[in-house]
Amino acid sequence: MIKKKSARFYKINKRDGKNNTWTYFVPGQNANSVRLEAEQDYVATEVTVDDWREVSVGLDHDGVYFSAMIDGQEWTFRQGAEGYSYLTAYLGPEYDKANRIYLS
Repeated sequence: MIKKKSARFYKINKRDGKNNTWTYFVPGQNANSVRLEAEQDYVATEVTVDDWREVSVGLDHDGVYFSAMIDGQEWTFRQGAEGYSYLTAYLGPEYDKANRIYLS
């Protein structure tokens, strides 16, 4: 891990037409931007503010990733995941340093 920095996280609750429900967490700038990224056709989406969480920048064979502990569980965010673009911008210097190491 390279460095840790706090980022705001949002809790996303979803429910589909068959009444299946699921919950997950996403970092983001605000609830509206998180909602836009999370919305799906025919799925009810509720976004609420969760908390500020410490985010680590890490490296492995797949490249740069971010991780955070939420309710005792490690959540990882890799390229293509909801919130990854936000973390890349928010943790710009830390991301750039990790990416340079990965590419070298």
